[in-house]
Amino acid sequence: MAFDRRDFLKIATAGSAATLAMQRKAPAQGGKFPKKVIILGFDGASPIFVEKWMAAGLLPNLAKLRAQGSYERIETANPPQTPVSWASFATGMNPGKTGLFDFLKRDLSEPGEQAYWPKLALVEQGKADFLAGEKNPLVIGAGAFAVGGVAGLAVKALYNVIRRRMNPEKLMKLFDPKVLAAVAGFGALAGGGAYAFSQKYLPDKIPTVKNGVKGRTFWQFLDDRSIPTASFRVPVRFPADDLKHGRAVAGLGTPDVRGTTCSYTYYTTELLPSDEIGDTEMGGIVVPLYFKPTTQETMTVVHGPRDTLFPENTRQGESPAHLTCDLHLKEEPTGLFIRTEHWSGRLKPGEWSEPVIFTFRSNKAIKFDAFARFHLLEISPDVKLFMTPLSFHPKTPLVRWGPIKMSTPRSLAGELSDRHGLVKNYGWVAETHALNENRLPEESFMADVRNYVESYRAMMHEFLKSDEPLFVDVYSFTDRVGHMFWHHFDTAHPLHDPAKAAKGQAIMLEAYQLMDSIVGDVMKTLDENKRLFVISDHGFQPFRRSVNYNTWLAKNGLLASELGDPDDLMKLEDLFGPQAKGRFWPHVDWSKTKAYAFGLGGIYINLKGRENFGSVEPGEEYEQVRRQIIEGMQDYVDPETGERPVFKVYTREESYVGYDPDEMPDLRAANSSGYRCSWQSSLCAIPPEIINMNAKRWSGDHCSYEPSITKGIFFSSQKVARNNPNLLDFFPTVLELFGYDVPGDRDGKSLI
Repeated sequence: MAFDRRDFLKIATAGSAATLAMQRKAPAQGGKFPKKVIILGFDGASPIFVEKWMAAGLLPNLAKLRAQGSYERIETANPPQTPVSWASFATGMNPGKTGLFDFLKRDLSEPGEQAYWPKLALVEQGKADFLAGEKNPLVIGAGAFAVGGVAGLAVKALYNVIRRRMNPEKLMKLFDPKVLAAVAGFGALAGGGAYAFSQKYLPDKIPTVKNGVKGRTFWQFLDDRSIPTASFRVPVRFPADDLKHGRAVAGLGTPDVRGTTCSYTYYTTELLPSDEIGDTEMGGIVVPLYFKPTTQETMTVVHGPRDTLFPENTRQGESPAHLTCDLHLKEEPTGLFIRTEHWSGRLKPGEWSEPVIFTFRSNKAIKFDAFARFHLLEISPDVKLFMTPLSFHPKTPLVRWGPIKMSTPRSLAGELSDRHGLVKNYGWVAETHALNENRLPEESFMADVRNYVESYRAMMHEFLKSDEPLFVDVYSFTDRVGHMFWHHFDTAHPLHDPAKAAKGQAIMLEAYQLMDSIVGDVMKTLDENKRLFVISDHGFQPFRRSVNYNTWLAKNGLLASELGDPDDLMKLEDLFGPQAKGRFWPHVDWSKTKAYAFGLGGIYINLKGRENFGSVEPGEEYEQVRRQIIEGMQDYVDPETGERPVFKVYTREESYVGYDPDEMPDLRAANSSGYRCSWQSSLCAIPPEIINMNAKRWSGDHCSYEPSITKGIFFSSQKVARNNPNLLDFFPTVLELFGYDVPGDRDGKSLI
């Protein structure tokens, strides 16, 4: 039975048996509802470090939480990827039911070879008519004609009133043919102007986006029953969840302004090879600078999104141009003077700017604001200026009324910025891509982490003071630091440098102690009527060597294609760019191909009746191809190390239930410790070698690993009844705490 917020708060406080009879069953926690359930998530927090540093007395709050309640390692999803895991956490359903099993998926509804191209799986993108669509000029022109005509009559009538000449006889003269002709002319003028304006400045279509996860979350379930909730930056909850009684701020999946996950800009006077200019492998943009010797000044631009609203302005075969804002730079003896349309300031090496606002204009009618921060790395011998990815301004009309829904209610994001300042709001908030491509040093990376985490922490305190009975808050910095600093602990990693290890290890410890401090903040708010859970969605393993699955398939006669050029790297722009996708699978003969791979370990059989150019018959041939891949990959030995890169190849039947057989990969290759699916293989490339060394800073990972070696952490402020917790268990646990039966389609079991 549903009840309103006031009823719930009375129950939460009093917990009387008579009132609890309203519920479907008695609540689990001591015969009454908790006043507040708090779930703190720390993406990628590894039990390896948590247990090590708790034992050393370096994480006192987590150690105290373990002593008073429970701690165990928690089972993660298969595969143990951030979006896959958090989707299962929120819905209580395995990836087969959520439909989210990787960052990427294919779209079999596309024609021809496009059905084999990857696309982002976190959201479903589309287009919808803007106002009347293609009929905008006609409809808006007709409307303006009518309004103009009525306005003309009104002006004439007002004129008569002012002249005190209005009487029934003269009122009728308003409809004299000459007057009507003049009014019609006025209307035609208004209508023609509106028609021309609409045709030139208003788009026919606007982009739409919806969440790519199937199934309602446990906070949406409670919201349906009039129980207010709050959720803050939970991954794969973009657009922000529709809630009638609650509040939400979107997390991973929220794009930056360029429509990517994390597209930074690097301005430099360095003399770089031509292949390092422009788009980078990981999604950045490198912009060369040329200062005038006489004035020490230069003009360049800030690259915004591609102007896809007006495709008619794009030449055939070309990508739409980026919208840009002017950027003026001047070298000074001790730093750099920076001027934009809305801001000017000076930076010395090592300094960060305040958030700088940019206005991008598609035309006179369509514009929106964004913001970013500059960081001056050095001015000598070369100028090196870093700019963070562009965040949508939370108060820009495109965010408040358009498709970029960052919060529920829509005004919440802007209200938070009023109180806490402008802080990054795209999903992949850490500058891992820039650090991985050596465009940002470790110290600057961590300074940026401290900056946005402290802002999120202040927002957390605000949410903790509110009266929503459920609060879910997820921090991502533990995952991002784990990716980038693992090599400082892994002496076998190619990038490990004993001289730098201590400093890097200290940064990792700082991140975990920051997590511990945040947990301590929340613990101070607890009482007997509040319950706290602290979790991570997965752990970590070292990433020393990359596995090119498409190369293995090609060398074993299952993928009919030439091997690729090692210098021609697939880039994130190939995934996000509107015209670049023709680069995928350029040399594949689909009629002779039996299997192909993309994403982080997903392997697809080229099945007749499903794929557009399927070559494998359903039934026995399908099973034979799968057996060949399973046995071959599991038996494959890295010739340089003697190790087996693949821990296990899973069939979808043994991993999932309720999946769509047209979408789910037929197999999933789970890596052993030290190995990960390569960046290039995830984007459909076919490098020359099966195994490549990973000498990048991105040296820890989890995405394509075996789940049993990549478990996360689980703390509870009170003892739990069950061992071996699973991320799937939170949906039924929360529902039981609030006294509700669990829907039959959920896969987890209550921990209470």
